[in-house]
Amino acid sequence: MTKRSVMFKSIFPPVCLLLAVALAITGFAMLAFGGPEDSLSLHAARASGDELTTSVLEQDLQHRQTNRIVLIVSIFAGSGLMVLVAFLSMGGSSPHQQTRQN
Repeated sequence: MTKRSVMFKSIFPPVCLLLAVALAITGFAMLAFGGPEDSLSLHAARASGDELTTSVLEQDLQHRQTNRIVLIVSIFAGSGLMVLVAFLSMGGSSPHQQTRQN
């Protein structure tokens, strides 16, 4: 093994695990805060009975809520992927490889 690959194997897994923890914390923080809520203009459109404006603003609200859900799921998926990559990159030499080198 070269010096660079040894350094890569020793530094890369902890960095991936730190990123995974940071992503998980970010995901839980986003879950803790409420999602997009009705805007003041949506409430005004509902109160005035403006159906066209109400439907457009409700579609915008639905779009923002969907984007938030996709973002949160992506953050947790990225966190899981970072954990997987970290553990796969940790794979030390197996006994079979050790007997080959001797």
